[in-house]
Amino acid sequence: KAKHKKVSELVEVLQLVDKRGNLVELFPTTPKVSARGIVRCQKRLLKVMQAQKDHGCPIRIIILKARQLGMSTFIGLLFYAMVHEHPNRRAVVCAQDQDATKGLYRRVKRAHEEIEDTRPMENLSGTELCWKLPHSSDYRVMTAGKKDLGRSDTINYLHMSEVGFWPNQSRSLLAAMQTVPDQPDTAIVIESTANGQGDEFHKRWGNSTPLALAEETGIWDGFIGVFFSWLENPEEYTLSIPEHFDWGAVPNEIKEGEARLREMSAELGWNEDTIDRQMYWRRRKIIDACGGSVDSFRQEYPSTPEEAFLLSGRRAIPAQITEHHRESLRPYRLAKLVWDEWTDDGVAMVYAPTDADELARVSEGDYNWHVWEPPHKKHDYAIGGDVAEYKVSDPSDEMSDPDKSCIAVLNRVTMTPAAQWHGRIMPDDLGRELLKAALFYNRGWATPEANAVGQATLIPMLKHEYSICGSRHRGYNRLYQRKRAPDKIRESDSQLYGFKTTSLTRPLLLFSWIAYSSWDLERRWDGKFVCVSEELVDEEEKFVFDKMGKPVHKINCHDDVLFAWMIAMMLHDSQPRTFSSPERGGPSIRPAIYDGGRDVDGMRMLDGTYIGKARVMEVTS
Repeated sequence: KAKHKKVSELVEVLQLVDKRGNLVELFPTTPKVSARGIVRCQKRLLKVMQAQKDHGCPIRIIILKARQLGMSTFIGLLFYAMVHEHPNRRAVVCAQDQDATKGLYRRVKRAHEEIEDTRPMENLSGTELCWKLPHSSDYRVMTAGKKDLGRSDTINYLHMSEVGFWPNQSRSLLAAMQTVPDQPDTAIVIESTANGQGDEFHKRWGNSTPLALAEETGIWDGFIGVFFSWLENPEEYTLSIPEHFDWGAVPNEIKEGEARLREMSAELGWNEDTIDRQMYWRRRKIIDACGGSVDSFRQEYPSTPEEAFLLSGRRAIPAQITEHHRESLRPYRLAKLVWDEWTDDGVAMVYAPTDADELARVSEGDYNWHVWEPPHKKHDYAIGGDVAEYKVSDPSDEMSDPDKSCIAVLNRVTMTPAAQWHGRIMPDDLGRELLKAALFYNRGWATPEANAVGQATLIPMLKHEYSICGSRHRGYNRLYQRKRAPDKIRESDSQLYGFKTTSLTRPLLLFSWIAYSSWDLERRWDGKFVCVSEELVDEEEKFVFDKMGKPVHKINCHDDVLFAWMIAMMLHDSQPRTFSSPERGGPSIRPAIYDGGRDVDGMRMLDGTYIGKARVMEVTS
């Protein structure tokens, strides 16, 4: 008989302690009792579970939610009800830490004690409820952390709580999910608040089927993604508004998002009074619990999935910058750079075929350059390179994705990306690609990151021979050189080529990048960096401060593209210019002898003429 029960019927006998400290029924039998029963978010979850069961699918759900909705407690009690009603079943709940694990088990144990169950128990410990034969089902709680979580078990109902905050997310999830057979009478529920982009929870959320799409198409197999906004639960997230409350007496940054939130609440069907009380609760929460930070509130109580992932985690780059950068993305053309000694630069650009069939026939590695603009003859360029060190994206998982190399070409006049190369290549081959880019883009200042294998990337920049208009050349004349304090200079310092990322230079790169990308006091972005690369914004959003305050990429993410662009911006900030920005009155030149640069051609000013071995440019003094 229990086999045919609806999911909602399984929880009718359960009770829990509500947020007021009262023991209440999940489904009150008496109307208008003080207990509110299952709130609409839990009812919506039950509806999704039932839809999957009705279509003969196993329950597979991934939940993205605001905090304090009671989801973990509800799912734990529901899975307890399933093993309570069905013989020979196993339910496992895994939480992010020991405190959460104990809390979930304590609630389930309380529910078990309130039920009149005379069946003999084999085990009633601090982590497990186990019935003796003939029922022989059990309910167990675990703490995340093991790479091979539960690998040897066979589990019927698996609840993974706050996965976004698990260590070893990728391997733990992979191991745990193999324990659940692909049978209709099984369930896997993954739920969490967001913890930034790029982790395993974020990837699995992105790969799930949105609930709206499942309802529209009637296809319910696989993981269904269900988002719960704080706006959906006005019973919990409202406050009574004091008499004579002044709605204008808060900072503008708190008020500026309210219009959109009011529209979303109205779409959910709430009346004006309820919406006002929601907005008042939000203001009090931001001021009292979030220290006045709107971003902190959005992290804990997102109103959309995009907001949850965009604004959660200890972001190193402010969300306002990445939001602005996403608004300026532009399409690129695929191209490759080839040696051509009869051009003015010794290099030519060849664009990939635009026809899809032709493009499919060319080798994938032939056209690795993303090009937004060819070189402008009166613009300066800075070219930064990040060299892959063959490190994996997750130090705890040797099978995680290793890093790549990247070259970034920055237009120093318009402050926009001109081109970008991103892929896996040997360090010396990357040096030749970097050299071609530097020559092609008006002999811009260039440098690779010189850490470890980056020294091999420098070799072609220093020693490679090439031809321009039939004339042979060796090495490159505008190469970044690290500098020391005057009292530390030694003769060997002339060999300090290339940029090194250290514990001192890493934060300097980051905060210089933020300075070149952020708005001024009047919220204007004029003269700032204009992002057009989606790969760059993706890595900006996944760049965070670790627990020691070091800016790093999130686990299972990368920062190759971001560092290439930050190094290019460092070159722009430190190296002399041939052409200034248009608003400064036309071209100008600064001396070529200075700290922090190398010019093997001995470029110098002479009667208003800028002289170099490979090119002569007429400029104003």
